[in-house]
Amino acid sequence: MEIRPCRDASHFDPSAISSLVTLQLLSQVSHDDQLDAPKYKCTVSLDFIRAISRTVGFDIVRYLYDFL
Repeated sequence: MEIRPCRDASHFDPSAISSLVTLQLLSQVSHDDQLDAPKYKCTVSLDFIRAISRTVGFDIVRYLYDFL
């Protein structure tokens, strides 16, 4: 799976989201009938995310609101 940063956060690749759910890196927290704006929860630690982002040369902390 290729991870490409979006310029506009309102655009996302549904197949990438589906892959992350299959890999159990995300879990859906909204009801299945909420198709217009499903909500997801990250199931991995920040340390794991930072380690993965380093391997692809992506500074994830720049894109996390809690760390700005």
